[in-house]
Amino acid sequence: MILFVGCSYTWGSGLQYEYLYDKGWSVDKLKDDMDRNIAKDSIDPLDYKADEYRKQHSWPNLVAKKLNKPYRVGTTKSASNLNQILKSIKHEKELCYSSKSNQIDTIVVQFTDWTRDDLIVEDSIDKTIEYHIKQIADSCDDIINDETISNNSYSNSYPAWIGLSWRKDIGNVLKEKYSENFTPIHHNNKEYTSFSQIDKGYRLCDTIKGLNDKHLNSQGCKIISDSIIRKLKQ
Repeated sequence: MILFVGCSYTWGSGLQYEYLYDKGWSVDKLKDDMDRNIAKDSIDPLDYKADEYRKQHSWPNLVAKKLNKPYRVGTTKSASNLNQILKSIKHEKELCYSSKSNQIDTIVVQFTDWTRDDLIVEDSIDKTIEYHIKQIADSCDDIINDETISNNSYSNSYPAWIGLSWRKDIGNVLKEKYSENFTPIHHNNKEYTSFSQIDKGYRLCDTIKGLNDKHLNSQGCKIISDSIIRKLKQ
C-alpha cells in the first residue's frame, strides 16, 4: 500500500468544483461553498458524486491506479502544517498493527508551507526546514524499518518515502539534503523543485473564472502524479 500525506493539495481540495461547475453550479454558488468550508476549517466533500470526482482526479488516486497499488490518504485536514503531517504518519503506523491489509510499502509526503508552523530553529529558514524534514523522514523510516510491519509487507524496490514540495524553499532543501527521496516536478521537459513553480494555468481559478481557488485543477494533478510515478519507477 502507498500512503499519501500532505495538506489540502494531497487531499485534492477543490477538484469537486470542476464537477459541480459542469453540472450547472454558478460561480457564486461555488464561492458560497468555499466560504462554508473555510468557516468550518474543513475539507467537506459535499455529495457522493462530487466527492468521487475529487478522489478520482486527485494525484494519490492517479498514481495508485497507474501503478496498480492500493493506497490510503492520511491527510485529514485542510491547511495542514508539517506537525500535523507528522502526527498523521504516526497515526498510520498504528493502523499497520491492526491488519495485514494496512501494511505500507512506501510513503509519498507532500511538504506544505513551513511558515504554517511556529517553530523556528536557530533563526535560520534552511535549518528550520531541515529539522521538519528530518522529523518526517525519521517517522517514515520508523514504519518501513519496523520488524512487525516489514514482515507483513510485500518486498519492493521503493524507498521508505519520497517527498515533493509545494514551496520552492523546502524543495531546494529536499533536493540538496535528501536527493534519493526528492521528487522533482517534471513539466514541458523541465525539472522544478516545487509545484508552485508550474501552477500558473493549472489552478482551479484558471479554469473556473471568478473562483478564487488556487488549488490545482485536474490537469495540474496529472502533472504531479506523472512526476511521482516517474520517481517511483526509478
